[in-house]
Amino acid sequence: MKCEFCDGTLNLEDAVCPHCGRPNTQAQKHIQDMKRYQGEFEETKEYVKKKTESYSQVVVRVVILGIMLLITAVFFILGASADSIKRNQNIKEGIKRFDEYSAILDGYLAEGEYTKFNAFMSEKDLRVYSSYRDSNPYTERYSHIRPMVECYINAVDSIERYVFESSSHGTNTLENMNENLDYFYKRTVTLETYYYGEEPTDEERELAEKLNYNMKWILCTYCGLTEEEAEELPNMTKSKRGVLLEEKKGEVESDE
Repeated sequence: MKCEFCDGTLNLEDAVCPHCGRPNTQAQKHIQDMKRYQGEFEETKEYVKKKTESYSQVVVRVVILGIMLLITAVFFILGASADSIKRNQNIKEGIKRFDEYSAILDGYLAEGEYTKFNAFMSEKDLRVYSSYRDSNPYTERYSHIRPMVECYINAVDSIERYVFESSSHGTNTLENMNENLDYFYKRTVTLETYYYGEEPTDEERELAEKLNYNMKWILCTYCGLTEEEAEELPNMTKSKRGVLLEEKKGEVESDE
């Protein structure tokens, strides 16, 4: 390029003309543009750096979270598999020791230790329904007995909660008790409902009578029912039964 004053040869970077010493106006503008471009470049570089670091942190967190979820899933699968293996081993062990275990269970039933009966079956994984159904002696022996016992325990437990819990829970505990009593009566009074054409055994009928007898006196003792009302309770509708139980509780509380 040429100097506009002396027509001497200049470089674009020359701030002044090397021939006449006058300012190179084109160089000044070029230098200013370069400084501006350099500043913008540095700002852009810093912005990209921060964004990259931020993105990298997010990626690292996502990767760590993914690894943690994967580890959790693996432990869950292994735990479920271990539980399944243990359960199947217990079922096989229970079948092998049926004579021993059934003697213990029958002893609990004879003594009226229904909670112990249920707890023993749960502890030993003595399931009346399982993948071993065809070869499971507990299915034939206890498939109707255990549900009777479970319904009895649940009903007694809900009666205790209804009687002894604070009045603020009254409605919920009444509904829960009434629901559990309904299941209990279906299992022990209209027990043929669950036999699908089969006949209950004498032992099952006898157990149902014992459980109903116990339930009658529990209701008389804790809920204030007369013997006649307790005997009529299984024949009532759920709504009518609920009204009677609520009235009786009110009478008991007013007497106190």
